[in-house]
Amino acid sequence: MMMKKTLITLLLICGMVFSCAAQSKGVEMPDTSYMNETQKEVAATYNAILTAMVQKDRATLEKHYSPDMTFRHMSGKIQTRSEFFDDIVNGKLNYYKVIVSRLEVKTDGKTAEVTFTHTLDALAYGARGAWPFSGIMYFEKRDGVWVACPKK
Repeated sequence: MMMKKTLITLLLICGMVFSCAAQSKGVEMPDTSYMNETQKEVAATYNAILTAMVQKDRATLEKHYSPDMTFRHMSGKIQTRSEFFDDIVNGKLNYYKVIVSRLEVKTDGKTAEVTFTHTLDALAYGARGAWPFSGIMYFEKRDGVWVACPKK
């Protein structure tokens, strides 16, 4: 009986540890309640992209990135969309958490510009760290879906 109680206690503790670990992964976004509905849609797409990077969700990445996108890494390395997604899915790029500290969304009909500052907690090509990034992403609404695309 004592062994059974000990085992149950250990399982509960392990469950709490794994639950806390799972909650620490993901994306932390700033408040968007002040945004209009279109801005909120774009912010939600930006969040979906970051979440897909953490979860290695290629289908969501493909849905929200234009086929002609390229990606430049801190090292200067440039990748096609397919190469970048391959590296995420196969574990060369492991994103653990993204904390977005600044998010501004400007919309103009079917286009949008997202200015952001975020910190990526990642293991990228063997280097582990938390790297701050600031930048601008451009979006177009295509067939009802906001898609990140190169600047035109």
